[in-house]
Amino acid sequence: MRALRHGMFHTLWVVLRSPVRPEQRTELLLGIGILLLFLLQVATGILLALFYQPSPATVAESVQLIMRDVDWGWLVRGLHHWTANALLPLCALQIVWLLASGSYRGRSSSGWYLGLLVLGLSILLAYSGELLVWDDRAFWRITLALQQVESAPFFGGWLAHVLRGGDEVNATTLSRVFTLHSLLLPWVLWLVVVGEGWFLARRLRERAGGVA
Repeated sequence: MRALRHGMFHTLWVVLRSPVRPEQRTELLLGIGILLLFLLQVATGILLALFYQPSPATVAESVQLIMRDVDWGWLVRGLHHWTANALLPLCALQIVWLLASGSYRGRSSSGWYLGLLVLGLSILLAYSGELLVWDDRAFWRITLALQQVESAPFFGGWLAHVLRGGDEVNATTLSRVFTLHSLLLPWVLWLVVVGEGWFLARRLRERAGGVA
């Protein structure tokens, strides 16, 4: 009960009970849209992971299995693909809105930086997802990308070696890309989205005249 009276749950409850001003609706709708698309990405991603095999020898066969033999597999993969494509412009639109409304200054700056993180993580998720088909195009894209990472100063060479899983792009690289796409990045994005939602809820509550 204490968690319901204080903290994020209390803030969200106050916002839900408070009227939303017209100038607040766009920011709120963008946040809700990003959250819903992300949850749909998670749900469809879990279903795809049940059949996807992150091995160069079987990845093409597993993708074909999803598209042809799994019931509604083509629909799940299509939803996963198009929600990823919809998430990027929605995150970009949120950044533009925060910039235009001046929310990057003062007490609202936390939401601005978290919004930038959401956009960056969404780009990484979309990019790593495109690599999981592991065709010739994906192979050369990851090869060139890791070369760029390796050329970065300080930790670039070490990071490229870890992501590559050795000195060459191989089956280990695909496995690590799959791990990043399906485990690490979604959890990080979820924490950032929750944090952004918490700051948004507090900001809307304060603007609505609630107690900070």
